[in-house]
Amino acid sequence: MTDRKIIPLAAANEVLGRQLGKLVGRKRLDAILSKENAPALVRTLPAEDLYFLIKDVGSEDAAPLVAMSSPEQFRGFIDLDCWVNHEGAKELSPIKALRWMTLAREDSTLEDLAAKRTGLDLEVVELILRGGLSIVDRKAVEEDGWAAAAPGEDPQAAWEETPCGSWFVCFEIPGPEEIELRRMLHELYAEGPFPASRLLSAVRYELTSELNEHALRFRNARLADMGFPEPEQAKALYAKTNISATPPPQPTPPDSIPGFFLSEFVGDSFLDRCSAKVTGVRSRTFLDRSLMYLANCVMVADRIEPSDTEAARDAVGAMRAYLNLGLSHLAGNDSDRGSTILCSTALKHVFQVGFTLTLQRKWRAERLVAALVPGSSSDERSLPLDAPEGSVVDALLKPKPMYAVCLDAALAAGWPASPALDAAERAPEATLPSGLRPFAVPEDLEAADTALGRAEATIDLAMASGILQIDDTELGENDESHPLSVLLLTATLNMALGKAFTPSALSEGELQEAWRKARDETGALSANVTSKLVSLLAKAADGPTETAETLASMTAARFELAFPEANGPIDARYTTGVIMRGNSDQG
Repeated sequence: MTDRKIIPLAAANEVLGRQLGKLVGRKRLDAILSKENAPALVRTLPAEDLYFLIKDVGSEDAAPLVAMSSPEQFRGFIDLDCWVNHEGAKELSPIKALRWMTLAREDSTLEDLAAKRTGLDLEVVELILRGGLSIVDRKAVEEDGWAAAAPGEDPQAAWEETPCGSWFVCFEIPGPEEIELRRMLHELYAEGPFPASRLLSAVRYELTSELNEHALRFRNARLADMGFPEPEQAKALYAKTNISATPPPQPTPPDSIPGFFLSEFVGDSFLDRCSAKVTGVRSRTFLDRSLMYLANCVMVADRIEPSDTEAARDAVGAMRAYLNLGLSHLAGNDSDRGSTILCSTALKHVFQVGFTLTLQRKWRAERLVAALVPGSSSDERSLPLDAPEGSVVDALLKPKPMYAVCLDAALAAGWPASPALDAAERAPEATLPSGLRPFAVPEDLEAADTALGRAEATIDLAMASGILQIDDTELGENDESHPLSVLLLTATLNMALGKAFTPSALSEGELQEAWRKARDETGALSANVTSKLVSLLAKAADGPTETAETLASMTAARFELAFPEANGPIDARYTTGVIMRGNSDQG
């Protein structure tokens, strides 16, 4: 994939949407505000487009958009941004809602502000007040005393009497949000003391759980109108599919699906090239709306809230990766055929084809683990493989199979022709923090297949030679897991001492002697020892094999990493890559 910058694309006005879709961030904001009819223009845009543009630019710079927004759009901002997960349930965040109301206040009239507030569900207004205020009935205090009327309330708090004289209130939210809440309460009383007092009564005595349940139901219904599917329907995206079956036709996307996250289709991926060939207004609109709906499905399936814009970008980037894989498989390298598929085939199927291609590699990795450790699940033990093969297997075993980034560095370092241990092990820190990314192109699948093939062959030969035993976690005197290259090097050093070819832990004296016997004049593993190792592995494999040569090269590479100095004595305390007796830090 190329540029991962994700921008919202308008769908309500196709021509305008395509013009704005070419702009990003501040340029897009300036293009909207420069129009003479900017307020009217803003109100024609989908709430999601405005919301993500505001998030992209920054709320302070984009405050004019909030002020120009319609009550329906403003309600959409609250729906998209102000619901948070708390102890497994969604709750409205009063602080977030008050921040949006503060933004709306800039450059707005009192009438506009009142319209935005009254456009919110009554339950949302009550939850905002409930979250920011403590409320005590004055009449109850006078009749029963403070302790009886307000059990648990602090009588020393800064209680204030409301204009109607019926309530004592204490503001519980400090800072700018308290100022906005004061303004909100003042404006409610200015609009009508009796309705305001009745509202405070509801806030005081209604159950928060019921208010939240009703408000969430209304919010979810509006999200469904925006094109967000039900969770169970969205989860079906990650079901395996028959990648050889005739693809189903593209269903008509829901009407009036507003814009959500869409990348500019101007990159050089196969998906981008195919998309660029969809030029007809009707076909392009159909494709855009189908992509929008698919993006919404991914968001729901991955349980990502629109307020988490970084997670949304990652999710839509993964969606594009799976689409690119699926489209490449279905169309080969024919972009004309690919563009036809985009216009005629269900994008859900294209997505599922891409995801199923990664699942096939996951199942292969699971079979490898099951063969080595019978009866165990794939998450109970990591295979004793070096990078990149070990990293590839571990990444494939994730709930959603991932591509190990270290494979890119290994390929650049000459893998699979050479072990590339050092480059492959350092790669994750040099690229992505997690060292993982979604599979994106067919070459990713091919590289993973190569790694899996080498992993299978090396595990088989390591077991045949006795280096690995099924379900054997005891390696010498250490019960920790060691990569195969460490086991091989330790066994090779034992062999150089005239002992059995096993990864038995070495003492410091044995290490010194083995190092002298195994090295040549340059400090590398000697040709004689390497030849013996190849012969021993070939015998275990019932004949010379490429895998035997590969394991010998891996052992030599590990020897060079373990003993970087060609001359002089070695210090066992700082020798890594060899299993040492009585020192669990080694290896």
